[in-house]
Amino acid sequence: NSKVSKEMDIVFKDKKVHNTLYTKSAFKISENASGLIGTVIDISEKIKFEKELAEEKLKAEEATRNKTYFLATMSHEIKTPLNAIIGYSQLLGQTALDESQKDYLKKVEASARVLLSILNDILDFTKITEGKVDIEQIEFDIKEVVDTLQTLIADRAEKKGLDFEFKIAPGLPSNYIGDPLRIEQIL
Repeated sequence: NSKVSKEMDIVFKDKKVHNTLYTKSAFKISENASGLIGTVIDISEKIKFEKELAEEKLKAEEATRNKTYFLATMSHEIKTPLNAIIGYSQLLGQTALDESQKDYLKKVEASARVLLSILNDILDFTKITEGKVDIEQIEFDIKEVVDTLQTLIADRAEKKGLDFEFKIAPGLPSNYIGDPLRIEQIL
């Protein structure tokens, strides 16, 4: 028994070229009895679907590249002024300010850091969808992460008439190894 299968284009009765899967098998029953069985299956729709699928995949990949380029560009455009706000806030903090002004300045700087964090979250989401997210393994102080969140969230909660406070269990160490940005995102 020998079998041959291959794709080939065949002109059908309708005078159109059809993509087909052509298969033939030889068989032998006895010394004097043998034969050939052949089939022709029209796979034009399958081929058309595969081509359309490949084209759609290319379009999706192009859209993803464009989205990534857009986000990277916007990230740079937004990060530059945010870093300036943070830097000028730090410089302003070195001048003579009353307690109320220091509090406002601390909130401005914390808000700018949160915007920077949100921007990084958006970029991280893009990385996650592309399977390219990196988890840092650095030493960080959990109290700093909590203080930043406390400043931002407590202010919003206060405006809504709510009390809000983070509490770290006594006896826990303050320094950890991990990704402080991810911890902040989770909290």
